[in-house]
Amino acid sequence: MGILDSLKRLLRSRPESRAASPTEPPLQSHPLLLVDAAPVSSRDREQPLRSGDDFVLDRLISDALKSQERFLAGSIELLGLDHVKRELGSKWAQVGPIVHEIAQTEIRRHLSTADHFKPNGETRFVVFFGALDRQKAAGRAALISRAIKARLLEELPEIEERTSVNLFVTEVDPQDLASGNRSLADRLAASLEKMQCEVELVAASQRKTILRDFQVLFAPVWHVEKHITTCNRTVVDTSLIGRGLNRIRALGDEMQYRRTIAEIDCMTLTKAVERLHAASRSDRAIALLVPVNCETFMTPGTEREYLRLLASVPAPYRDKLVIEITGIERNLSLRQVCSSISKVQRHVDRAVAEVGLDSPLLHMFSRGNVYALACSLQGLAEQQNYSLKAFTALAAEAGAVTFAHSANTLGLAGAAVEAGFAHIDGPAIHLNTTEPRPTLRLKPMIDLGVSGTSNRSGSVRAAYRPN
Repeated sequence: MGILDSLKRLLRSRPESRAASPTEPPLQSHPLLLVDAAPVSSRDREQPLRSGDDFVLDRLISDALKSQERFLAGSIELLGLDHVKRELGSKWAQVGPIVHEIAQTEIRRHLSTADHFKPNGETRFVVFFGALDRQKAAGRAALISRAIKARLLEELPEIEERTSVNLFVTEVDPQDLASGNRSLADRLAASLEKMQCEVELVAASQRKTILRDFQVLFAPVWHVEKHITTCNRTVVDTSLIGRGLNRIRALGDEMQYRRTIAEIDCMTLTKAVERLHAASRSDRAIALLVPVNCETFMTPGTEREYLRLLASVPAPYRDKLVIEITGIERNLSLRQVCSSISKVQRHVDRAVAEVGLDSPLLHMFSRGNVYALACSLQGLAEQQNYSLKAFTALAAEAGAVTFAHSANTLGLAGAAVEAGFAHIDGPAIHLNTTEPRPTLRLKPMIDLGVSGTSNRSGSVRAAYRPN
């Protein structure tokens, strides 16, 4: 379905459309959709896009100047709309206000009375956070971003696929805004744009370092019933790139962090395919479980890049790829997750969703949604084996295979066995390797006849028997 079809459906579902006279022509032949609309002046275009009172923002900044207190501010920008405008031409005059209304509604809904925002152009909003620390402000901005995307997915899915929400949150020194001819609100908007550009330059330098030091390892995955290695989980070696990632996150620009994660996802897929190609020469090729962060699918640009790369993988290698969507947050909807899974399964047969043990999504998956469900055992107390059993029970109801990752103690590995997980990996099963382990018999040091939660504590340095 194209953008125009989506617009027709949306207008048909809105109250003003439903109240139309029965004598009106059907929407498919509505003059507004068949004939280019009259030119819209820049002044007229700006009128419906303004929100809030500039004087309120001026007063808030003025108060900060008087008290000499730094404050938190940020910008929320809709990216990717230029392509939509070109495709729609003059009909953008119908769509633009709807998109802007959605953005304004979600921003206003998630801000408190101590906060304020104002439009800054057609696709950008400036936000003043009045009562939040930096971490909470960044979290609030991310929540707004997801809410905007969810509304666009619901009302204009074809536009949602082409747009992303760029976030920037930082601390502002009011003295930096003390001089100038423009209003304080306009000075804040200009200052935020300048700071964001500076952050992007620093982040770009850090990304070069990260990609230069990038390496992958492989965690052999144990098939509990067959006692063999059925696949290898591709693991990014964070010992070299962790510091660079932390520096990018410390910059406070969530978008830069997302872009870096997406680049790492693409590099991980590339490295996995390289290993499959090398193994194919010796007939030792084995399936690889390749992670991709869910955030990569939340931004259209990075999503398109990743899916294009996945589509370019030769068919014989794609048969050996199992794509695992990781980093699925609690506040993501099942529709968003299943949309990502569906896009992956256009290119590979098997997709895995890694979710938390307490994720509400676990209760929502149904048969056919996903090939497998996975969870991480890292940091899990061995006494929480009841959560593992609940996980496998819900996965069984959804008809999904189960994976347990990062079992770093014999106790956790045993608890995963008891809970009924089909596949387990981690140091307690086999140490990470530099090359994929072929399909060979694997016998971890787990006594399957004894409870996995008793007398099995402590980290494991070499927790497997050699073949």
